[in-house]
Formats: sequence, C-alpha cells, structure tokens
Amino acid sequence: MAAHLSATSRDGSVYERVAARMIEALSRGVAPWRKPWTDPAPRNAATERPYRGINLLLLSMSGYRDHRWLTFRQALDLGGAVRKGEKSSLVVFWKLWDRETEDEASGEVRRREIPVLRHHPVFNVEQCDRLDLPAVDRLLPAGERHCAAETVVASMPDLPAIRFGADRAWYRPPSDLVGTPTRRRSSPTRATPRSTTSWPI
Repeated sequence: MAAHLSATSRDGSVYERVAARMIEALSRGVAPWRKPWTDPAPRNAATERPYRGINLLLLSMSGYRDHRWLTFRQALDLGGAVRKGEKSSLVVFWKLWDRETEDEASGEVRRREIPVLRHHPVFNVEQCDRLDLPAVDRLLPAGERHCAAETVVASMPDLPAIRFGADRAWYRPPSDLVGTPTRRRSSPTRATPRSTTSWPI
C-alpha cells in the first residue's frame, strides 16, 4: 500500500477526491461542517497528534465512535492489523519540495521550496484488531454529565456571566462573559454549523 501519493493519480486529483467525499456525505444527509459537541476531535492514535484543517472534517464525518486513527503501518507497529476488506479514509497534507533552477542569464543556481499536496489512507481503530491501545473513556449519560458540569460551574470562586442560547460556545475576556448553546442545540442531532477554522483543536 502506497504511503504517499502525488496530487494527481489514477484515482483522480486529491481535490477531486476530497470533493467527492464531501458530496457523498451530503447525499447521506451528513453536513460535514456540523460539529457534534460530544465527540472528541480526531487524532492519530500512534502520535497523539490531532488532525487539523480539512482532515478534521473528512475524519469526523466517517461515522465511527472512536476518534483515533492509524495508518496501515502504524496498526502493525502497535501489534494489531487492519481487518481484511476495510475501506480506508483520506487525509491530506502539504509537503515542501526543494527544487533547484539555474538562471539562464547569470548561470546562478537557485533553490526554492514548492508546496506539493500529498495524501495517504488511514483507518479508524474500530477497523483494526489486536491493537495495544487503552480503551476510550466513554461519556457519562446525559443526566449525570450535566450534573457533573453544573457542580464544577457552581464551585467556581469567580464565576463569569453565562449567556445561554448562543449559536456557538465562546468566551469574551473583556466582559468576562461566556456564551453557550442550549442543551438541545448542543446535541449531536442539532449541532451548530461551524466553519472549519472554528472547530476546537
């Protein structure tokens, strides 16, 4: 399995493949820009590094409950393996390519870095067997979760003002004001539309 491919391959350009994933999700009724508030951000299970940018959207709309991802090789290194027949998901990144060019007039050789779009396949840990990974802490039931959060808030010594019913979660330092959606709006089925740059990462 190729780890890195050029921006254009027999499967089409990376841009076309990303667009196809988005269109496929929309056709299934999944809006990729909706943030499920209860889900942790996708991250690499081997490096613990969170995915960013468009990868956050691509992996979050995959439908898996576990937020951890691995390459095929990383799964093997962790003592496991991707199950036969599992379909990979796409992540993309930019790699700088050093290129030397010679000035025709002066003969001077110059080096410059050209960004090249790369991509590789990853698998969710739910698609793997025998991985040496800790279990993911699951969320408490909604009632217990709200009670625990309210206990923390109530015990704060200098509690900021809280405004409920906001279209997203935010904090305004100058006025020490917190804005938060209502519980109903914060549920996975009523997630608030967010831009890709607004996701908590």
